[in-house]
Amino acid sequence: MSSELLETEKIVFDMIRDLLSEKQIFDSKKFVSLIISKFANLSINMNKEGIKQILYSLISKNMIIEGSALSIDDVLTNENRKNIYDHLCLNPGKYVAQLMNDLKLSHHVVVWHLAILRKFNFIEKQSFDNHVLYYDSRMDFSDVKKSYLISKNKKILDYLKQNNIGVIKSQISSDLKMHLTTLDRKLELLVEHGLIAKEYIDNSYLFFCSKQ
Repeated sequence: MSSELLETEKIVFDMIRDLLSEKQIFDSKKFVSLIISKFANLSINMNKEGIKQILYSLISKNMIIEGSALSIDDVLTNENRKNIYDHLCLNPGKYVAQLMNDLKLSHHVVVWHLAILRKFNFIEKQSFDNHVLYYDSRMDFSDVKKSYLISKNKKILDYLKQNNIGVIKSQISSDLKMHLTTLDRKLELLVEHGLIAKEYIDNSYLFFCSKQ
C-alpha cells in the first residue's frame, strides 16, 4: 500500500517504519523532530511545516495511526489478524461469535484484531439483523447483507430450490420445523434483498427462489 504514496511521503513513511521498529509509539508531535533529524543526517533540508503536512497526509490515508506501534504495512504480518482479514474477504458479513467459532480464536483475540483492522481501514462494521457485521472495506454493504443472509438462511434457500413451484409459508414452517414468527422475519429479509421471490397466486402468497 505504500506504493501509492508520493516520493517524499515514501521517504517519510520509511523513516516512520524505522522508528516504529525501535518499539516507538507513533506520536505526530514527537515524530516531527525525529524525522527532521533523520533528514539532517542525510543532508536534506526539510522544514517543520513540510513534515507536518506529510504526516497529516499519511494519517488521512490510514498509513499510520496516532498512538499505534504499527504502520499499515505491518497490519497483516500477524498471523491471526491476517487469517481474520482473509476470512472476512471470503465470507463478508461475519459477526464476532462466528469468527471465534470459524477460526477457533478467543473473544479477546478476535475483538483486538478487528479493532486494528478497522483503524487502518482494512475492514468496516455495520449493524444488521441484530448483529454487528464485519467486512472488507472495499465492499458495498448491500452485498455484505446478501452474503450474510445466504449464510444464515441456507436451509430455507435450499428448500425453495428443491420446491420451486411455489410454497406457502405454513408449508415451509411445517417442513422445516420452524416457528412461523421466526420464519416471517427470515422470509421478509430474503424477499427485501432479492434472494427469494414472493407472489400472490390463488388467494395465497407463494415463495420461490429468486428469479434474478
